[in-house]
Amino acid sequence: MDIRAIVRRVTSETSPVRLVEEDSLRVTVVGVGGAGCNMLSRVEVLTGGALDTLAINVDEQHLRRTAARRKILISAGRRGGTGGRVDVGEAAAYRAISAIRESLEDADVVFVLCGLGGGTGTGASPVVASAAREMGSIVFSIVTMPFSHEGRRVDIALQNLPRLVDASSATVVIENERLMGHVPHLPFTRAFDVINYLVAEMISGLVDTITRPSMINIDLSDLRELLLSAGGLASILFAEEDSADPRKIVMEALNNPLISVDFSRARGALIHLSTGSDIPISTVYSIVRAIREQLMENAYITLGARIVPGMEGRVRMLCILSGIPLDLFLAAHRERRERPAEVDLEFVE
Repeated sequence: MDIRAIVRRVTSETSPVRLVEEDSLRVTVVGVGGAGCNMLSRVEVLTGGALDTLAINVDEQHLRRTAARRKILISAGRRGGTGGRVDVGEAAAYRAISAIRESLEDADVVFVLCGLGGGTGTGASPVVASAAREMGSIVFSIVTMPFSHEGRRVDIALQNLPRLVDASSATVVIENERLMGHVPHLPFTRAFDVINYLVAEMISGLVDTITRPSMINIDLSDLRELLLSAGGLASILFAEEDSADPRKIVMEALNNPLISVDFSRARGALIHLSTGSDIPISTVYSIVRAIREQLMENAYITLGARIVPGMEGRVRMLCILSGIPLDLFLAAHRERRERPAEVDLEFVE
């Protein structure tokens, strides 16, 4: 799925993500802070309320507007808000730690959504992720990075990203800067809907992969083993193409426009293919080999595949690349901040 397909969906009258079937898997999606709760609201709508959702924020008015099954208002003390202070957001989460832990009880997989750079999301999300992980959940944190021109917020994000990576099983980073480079002419709210849709696709695709019966199954234990072998910074990639050109499928996934990381140092990959009954085994082998060539020599790779009626001649791929060195990402991001991309912007009335 390239950026044009995502844009077409978010600018159409209706743009639902395919419904998620949880079956026996217990999944909770948590939005932390303003940006995290915005992402959560879209996930709730786009997945048709199929997942358990939890919103956490210090802003009561924003929390009331957030679409979620459950909500926790955390207190920043007499300040009212965090004032952009990470320590205040962290302290607010710890004051509500009992309620947070109770809300995450028995979850097999927890997704933590936030925007880094502010006080609440940056400070509270590692507390939430750590609490879930301590109770045995697999924790995927999905975070957005500020634009390079946001100065202090970028510094805060870069300084605190390692805390969230340490607290999570895997952390996926989405860069706002790359979004603007690809959709500069979209109306403001529609542009951020591209990120929200991508987040919903990530969550829906991953849950779908480990819950629905497949020809080659990937289950929760496979996911856990991957993240134990190669956790840390990760990327979740999607692609759907004609099965006649396996390498094109892989290159589309690697060129995901909203996530910029060095895949050549990734230490693990979980690959799941959905396709028609006519797919040659050589196509499956070529896809896995093409991904394998992008990773470290001893990378841990797990493959799953499912036959889907009506997908003859096509392949849909979901790939989790994990174990990407955080220091390389931070260095590259700091360099890009010093040399921000030039974007030709137009005002849209």
